[in-house]
Amino acid sequence: MENELTLGQAIRDRRKEIGITIKELGRIIGLSEQAISQYELDKRIPDEATLVKISVALKTSAIKLLSDSGKDEEEIKSFYDTVIAFTKNIKHMKNQDNPQEDPQSYYLEQYIRTLGYEIISDEKDAYLILRTKNEEYEITMNNLDDIKASSKSFVEYKLHEVMNKSRRIGK
Repeated sequence: MENELTLGQAIRDRRKEIGITIKELGRIIGLSEQAISQYELDKRIPDEATLVKISVALKTSAIKLLSDSGKDEEEIKSFYDTVIAFTKNIKHMKNQDNPQEDPQSYYLEQYIRTLGYEIISDEKDAYLILRTKNEEYEITMNNLDDIKASSKSFVEYKLHEVMNKSRRIGK
């Protein structure tokens, strides 16, 4: 299949197709407008993780963007293998019985489960999925990092609130 689109053009075309601006795409995935513009103009090529973030924000798969841009089967397979390795690493981290590796992530995920939610990875399309009782949402690693940061800030705030109301008994 002969396709004249570049990866940057495939990203731009999909972004315009779903009706979001460069600024909005950058905000969603945590990059500057300049970085998105450089990707769309093929001045920079996104790495695998960034391409996955872009594809999730554009409600498509990274593999679809690559195939739309005329990448050959070997390039797509190489990307796919990289993403599979990444998602297997996520699964390994999630299935670990040893919370000492990353205790904050481990306990946050356990707490999320007690609230009736589940975070799973879709190896086929390289998505993270937040599953509720009735719905599923595509999410990114940035979303998980935001949840972790927000949780930490909230817990620290509540701890200080408790300490301010409590009687100090030492040091």
